[in-house]
Amino acid sequence: MIDILKKRDFLSSKTSLLQFLPSNLSELINGRETVEYDGIRLKSSYLIDIVHTLLIKYYTLSKNDIKINFFNLSSTILQRKYGNRYAFYFYYLMENNIIEIVSEYLVGSKSKTYALTDITLKSEILRYRNSDTVLLKKHKKSMLDNEIKSINYSPIELDIRKKLIDDLNYVSIDMTKSINILNQIESSESKSKNAYSVESIKLGDIFYNFDDFGRMHTNFTILKSDIRKSCLYIEDESIEELDIRNSQPLFLALILSKNLENIDSEEYKFFKNCVIKGEIYKYFMDECDVYDKKSVKELIYKVLFGRNKPNKENKIFKSLFPSIYKFIRAYKKKKGDYRTLAYLLQRSESNFLFNKFVKSLYEEIDGIRLFTIHDSVSYPTKYSKKVKDIFDREIKKLIKDVE
Repeated sequence: MIDILKKRDFLSSKTSLLQFLPSNLSELINGRETVEYDGIRLKSSYLIDIVHTLLIKYYTLSKNDIKINFFNLSSTILQRKYGNRYAFYFYYLMENNIIEIVSEYLVGSKSKTYALTDITLKSEILRYRNSDTVLLKKHKKSMLDNEIKSINYSPIELDIRKKLIDDLNYVSIDMTKSINILNQIESSESKSKNAYSVESIKLGDIFYNFDDFGRMHTNFTILKSDIRKSCLYIEDESIEELDIRNSQPLFLALILSKNLENIDSEEYKFFKNCVIKGEIYKYFMDECDVYDKKSVKELIYKVLFGRNKPNKENKIFKSLFPSIYKFIRAYKKKKGDYRTLAYLLQRSESNFLFNKFVKSLYEEIDGIRLFTIHDSVSYPTKYSKKVKDIFDREIKKLIKDVE
C-alpha cells in the first residue's frame, strides 16, 4: 500500500515526472541533456515530454482494435510550454522518424495534426524520470489550474468534476499483486502502458483529463481490468466495479427512439428489447458464429465509430439490422463527419453516467469516493447495496426514455 497524499501537498514536494521514453528516441539522445539541430541546442527533456504526451494520448484514446494515432496540437499551447523555438523540436522528431505530420493547419486554425511513427510504436517503451525544473513548474501550474477551472468545456457538471479529481487522491495500489499480473502480460505495448500506470499510481503521479465528449481519462482508464479489480483500493478498502451493460448499443437505442421515421418498427422493437435485456451481444454471437463477447463488441464499435466501408463487420450488422444500419450511414453523411455518431453516443453515455448516476451517488451516499472507467464506476465494497439500488433506479429511468 502507499500513503495517500493530497494533491496540493504532493505537487509541492514533486521533484520529477514519470514519463514514457521510446527506445528509438533514447538511442538518439544517448543520455545527453541537449542535442544539436540546425545550429540550435534542443533540450532532451523537452523532446521526451513531447513524445510522452503523444504516447499518453495514444494509450488513453485507443481501445481494443480501434487505434487513435492522430493528435491536433495547438501552436499557441506548444509555444507556451516549449518556448519560441518549439517548432525545431518537432522538426527534429520528424527528421528522426519519431513522429510524423498528418496534416498542416488550415487558414484560421492554429493546430497541426501529428502521429507517432510505426517505428516508435514498435519500439520498446522505457520509463524516464524527467526532472526538468521548467517543465515541472509548468506541470504543477497546469494541474492546479485544471483543478480550479475543472476544464469548463466538458459536459460533466462542474461540481462533479471537482469531486472526481479529488477522489483520485484516495486510491492506492497493491504492488505485489500488480507485478504478478504484469509478468503474465504477453503484449509489449500492453505491458508497457500498464507498468507505467502502476508505477504512476504507486508514486501518486496522477494523470487526469476531461475531453470534449464527456469522458474522464486517468491512470486507471488504461489499466488492465485484472489489475483494477484486484489491486486497487479506495481509502485502503477493497472495491467493486459496476458497468452499464451493452452501453453503446443502449445509447444508440436512445438516439434511435427520437429518429424512428425511417426505421422499420419491428426491427427497432427487436433491437431495443435485446439491448434492454442485455442480450444484444449474445444475439450477434448466435447469428454470426462469433464465440466471444470481445469480438462482438469490436464488431459493433467498428460499425458505430468507423467509416462504414463494405467490410465484414458492416455487412454482418447490415444483414441483421438493415434499417438501423441505413440510419447510421445517413446520420454520418448528413453531419459530414463519420465520427459525429461516436461523439453523440459518448456524450449520451457521459450525461447518464456522470450527471445522473454519479451525481446521485454523491448526493445520497455520504462520504463515498469513487473513480470511473468510461462506462463503469469503481467504489468501496461497503457501499455495494446502496450503489446498486441507485444504479437500478437510474437505469430504469433511462430505459423509459428508450421505450
